[in-house]
Amino acid sequence: YGQYLTLALRSVHTGEEMNIVVPKSLSVSNSAIAKFTHLCRDWRYNQAQDMDPELIRILAKICDESKDHKRAISVEILSGFRTQRTNEMLRRRSVMVAKNSFHKIGKALDFRLPNIDRHKVRASADRYASGGLGVYKNFIHIDTGPQRRWFM
Repeated sequence: YGQYLTLALRSVHTGEEMNIVVPKSLSVSNSAIAKFTHLCRDWRYNQAQDMDPELIRILAKICDESKDHKRAISVEILSGFRTQRTNEMLRRRSVMVAKNSFHKIGKALDFRLPNIDRHKVRASADRYASGGLGVYKNFIHIDTGPQRRWFM
């Protein structure tokens, strides 16, 4: 993708938006990582945990392969960091939420790419997610833990 790719990120829960410019080298600046960490905070308690920069690199690869010819791609963030309290609340609502979720340590991201074919995103995610990959009806989960796959 040329010299850079712009990820136009939006938190679906807070409405906050930000762009991250990802150079072809995939070396994202510390300021971009800090902004990403803030956007991915647990919005219920306004608490943040440093997010793993590898998530941005994986997301950029998925987005680059899934996008059309534009240099910017819209990404909706559903969940990044979760406090223990939020994770337990979500576990009570769904058996799909792991007790030791990588979200609790800033190593997981749930997202969707609006207006991009779901199957195309899934194929790209399967190629580039080196850790966990969960494909759900309405979103993709990636994490930087051990490699594993699940599809809903």
